[in-house]
Amino acid sequence: MTHHGITKTPTVIALVRSSDVADALRDAAGLDNGLLSEVRVGPLARLARQETGGYLTDVVVVDADLDDDGDIDALTALMAGPLARTPMVVTTRGASVAGMRRLMRLGIADVVPQPIQRQELLAAIRLAHSRRPAPPRGPDTRRPKGLVTALLKGGGGSGATTLAVNLAGVLAARATRPEAVGLLDLDLQFGACALYMDLEPRLGSLEVMQAGHRLDAELLASAAARHRSGVAVLAAPPAPMPLDAVDPDQAARLIEVARRQWDGVVIDLPQAWTPWTRSVLGACDVIVLVTQMTVPNIHQAARQIETLAAEGLAETPLVTVVNRMAPPRLFGKPDLVKRAEKTLGVPLAHFVPSDWKAVSAAVDTGATLVEDRSAKPVRKAVEALAAAVAAAARARAGTGTAA
Repeated sequence: MTHHGITKTPTVIALVRSSDVADALRDAAGLDNGLLSEVRVGPLARLARQETGGYLTDVVVVDADLDDDGDIDALTALMAGPLARTPMVVTTRGASVAGMRRLMRLGIADVVPQPIQRQELLAAIRLAHSRRPAPPRGPDTRRPKGLVTALLKGGGGSGATTLAVNLAGVLAARATRPEAVGLLDLDLQFGACALYMDLEPRLGSLEVMQAGHRLDAELLASAAARHRSGVAVLAAPPAPMPLDAVDPDQAARLIEVARRQWDGVVIDLPQAWTPWTRSVLGACDVIVLVTQMTVPNIHQAARQIETLAAEGLAETPLVTVVNRMAPPRLFGKPDLVKRAEKTLGVPLAHFVPSDWKAVSAAVDTGATLVEDRSAKPVRKAVEALAAAVAAAARARAGTGTAA
């Protein structure tokens, strides 16, 4: 699609102060051609505080009064926030010399006077689009790659999300720098990591993966919500989305960017296998299979192990965890554990005891167990799991031995 010299239709949003300007923009742009993807109407100061999806937008058009200090402050906030790398076109009426100088200092791409003329608007958008920074060729290869761990659900209600949240919390507590751990919620239908941590995400994992070539470290950092524990959380979509809404390449790019962004990456996956599950797990250093000591869960976990082998992932280190069960006594394993190991074909070495009251209290306050510290046995078990994951990764890399 071409718009008078714009060979690739850019994604353009408009922030305007009145419905009259909104109508004028639509008329000038030609809404039937789809140039304006969204028009928001309201006071500029309020619009500037809303999430604009800046990294997913090619150009933003802003209606502003250049003699109004409030509008200039709002423009400044937009340029310094999520739109820092997005070219901006300002439309205004009767701009003064002082107002134009203000725009020049802000780095605005172009100005369209009002009343808005179609050719002037399209030319300004074309110019702004040409100034958008080129997408990076790839993640920053100067940083060492972080350790990527995926939690795979071996049956419904296994508590994998609780373990993912708290495994990330343990890693963050041990980190040597701020915001060194990322938690990716890739359960596109029922992901709840952000809810467990009482966070309001700006962008979700689906939007970030669908950003395509625009997905880079800056987008990921902007989209992730910061938890007080130091964990950066890329949340699941707010509403259930089709699991095939993402392709394997998009998922693989997210993992590659994430492992360059953070020293440790924890991934919470949906229980069902998707077209991109293999791509995610293939990029992981360690897979943690979470199950419970019930017949249905053990058999579901066995199916997951069989699927991993069928997908060519048998060589990826697998750490099995039985959730909500006290560790066996020091001498000898109960017959129940032995039977489960026979069904699974792998040893069960990690057990997380049940403490529903303490864990629920932590979730209700958005805290990790590292912060809450009331469920000490559970926290100790998660800390042991973190050590086992690190040992498995070292063993795979040939720099240590498996635990």
